[in-house]
Amino acid sequence: MDINQMVSSCTWKYPQKIYLQVVFPIGRKSAPRLKLVSSSELKALVSIDDVKLPSWLDGMCMAEYLPNLEEYLGKQVRDAVSLIDVRRHFIEALACQLGRPVEADPVFCRKATFLSTSGVFTFLVK
Repeated sequence: MDINQMVSSCTWKYPQKIYLQVVFPIGRKSAPRLKLVSSSELKALVSIDDVKLPSWLDGMCMAEYLPNLEEYLGKQVRDAVSLIDVRRHFIEALACQLGRPVEADPVFCRKATFLSTSGVFTFLVK
C-alpha cells in the first residue's frame, strides 16, 4: 500500500515503508524473534513499537506468515489514517466553542492549542 498517498497534506519526501526484522535462533527449536522497523516520519502516524505482531506457529515458514502480517499492518495503517479525520473534526468542533486555534498540527491533528479566558484569567488550552 502506498502510505504517502493515504495521508493528505503530508510532507514526506521518501516513500514510507515498514520493514520486518527477523532473527532466527541458531541450533534451537524456537520461534524467530520478530521486530518491526520504520522511519521516524512513519512513527508519527503509526507507533509500530506498540503493534502486537501475530504469533509465529510451530513449523510456520515466512511465506505463511507474511500475508497475515501484511493484512494486519494494512488494517493498522488504515485505522491510523482514519483517526486523522476524526481528530480534525474534533479540533474543528472545538474551534466553534473556543475560537480559532493558536497553533495546531495540520498533518496528523494530534495537537491543538486554544487561547481561552475565564473571568480575568487568560490561559492556553492544549
